[in-house]
Amino acid sequence: MEKKLITDLHEIVWKGKQNRKIGRIAEILKMLFIIIAATGCTKSRLEFDSFTPTSSSFVYNNSDAKKLNELYELVQPEKLFDQTDSEYLKIMKVSHFVYSFSEYDGKDNLSASDPISLFHEAKKGKTFRCVEYSVLIAGILQSIGFYARVVGLKMKDADIKESDYGAGHVVAEVFLPKYQKWVMIDGQWDAVIEYDGRPLNAVEVLQKIQNGKDVKIVGISWKSKLFFQRLYYKHWLKRYLYYFDTSTSNDLFSKEKKTDDSTIMLHAKDAKKISSFQTSIELSIGKYTTNVQEFYPKMPD
Repeated sequence: MEKKLITDLHEIVWKGKQNRKIGRIAEILKMLFIIIAATGCTKSRLEFDSFTPTSSSFVYNNSDAKKLNELYELVQPEKLFDQTDSEYLKIMKVSHFVYSFSEYDGKDNLSASDPISLFHEAKKGKTFRCVEYSVLIAGILQSIGFYARVVGLKMKDADIKESDYGAGHVVAEVFLPKYQKWVMIDGQWDAVIEYDGRPLNAVEVLQKIQNGKDVKIVGISWKSKLFFQRLYYKHWLKRYLYYFDTSTSNDLFSKEKKTDDSTIMLHAKDAKKISSFQTSIELSIGKYTTNVQEFYPKMPD
């Protein structure tokens, strides 16, 4: 019933593009349903290992330098920044730029998959899904010298959810030298999340929420958001914080087919290993790990 109600409301929201009043009412009802469903359920805690790995699973040299320079010239990100901007503020400004650059449409499926092609598609008025926001954000951040990557988030039962449900979400993560850690950027929502003034990665967001901590959404567009909207987003996001996967390379422009060794998936110690997504999509996972430190390596200066 939960799936059918959310799906029905989701359809009304899309139809609301033609009738904004109906769409807005359905959107509010959908938010309320997700908040009530989430607060009414007792979820088991997810526990992970955390130890220094003997070797790194990642080869991070960022993407092709020529492609990154081309992207930099297209976007001209220096125009987004002030001289006094911190690295933290810069990543939020990049997120806000991409968020404002293309409208969201979860049903669009663009053939383009690299940052440059996506930039041109958005210029033509094409809409983005979460994955396109994340790829373009990661590309721009790489072009200005950050280590950045795309991370897939999946629900507990992502392998058996039907294809019309939306059992996964995609975000970007960037390594901030000041904090010596990875930080999650949700481009679809223009959201960066922190706790006690410290920005969080995707797993840390999960850990803080399940420990009852009051995480704060600090993305630029969230300055005007209401408490209700913030509460909804936290409950909405938490549903996807069960499986975490990313490429072990960092090339956002490669057109070569990914090998089975190119993806690493982090899962809780008592979680099953999934090899499919939404019943019909086969996942090529090169390595499964329960070790948070392996999934979040420290990057060199």
